Amino acid sequence: MNLQPEGLKELKTMVLKPEQKADKNLDILTGIEVLDNDFRLFVLEGLREGAMRTFTERIEKAQPNTKQSKIIKNTNIGFLERLYADFNLDIKRIRLRPNLAELLLEPSIYIKSKVPEEICANLNNISNIKRIADNLKTVETMNWWP
Repeated sequence: MNLQPEGLKELKTMVLKPEQKADKNLDILTGIEVLDNDFRLFVLEGLREGAMRTFTERIEKAQPNTKQSKIIKNTNIGFLERLYADFNLDIKRIRLRPNLAELLLEPSIYIKSKVPEEICANLNNISNIKRIADNLKTVETMNWWP
């Protein structure tokens, strides 16, 4: 596969077959990016000794975690299933308008007949990761995966 800049479009538009999505040994990086005007969160998944190792080796942590910037990872935590393979090889971008803090203050998002419970739960999970989580073990223990 062509991974030069002109090949990125090919990568972003590639659709995985159901058997590829189910293949636990398929060495790809999948995930989501959630952003608003105040923050950006990436949740990425891949094989521990493959795509994730390559990714983490290439990402330098420029500073300690802060409220504005934090990297949480743990190579000792593994999972049996991918959460984001349905997005194929493109990191799914989710833009929040209004901002997350404003959304969580909106009473209507807590009314199940107006907003699916899963959406409300995921918004709260994202908020918890942003505000509280300093390590991946916390995210896993509290099941805060968006």
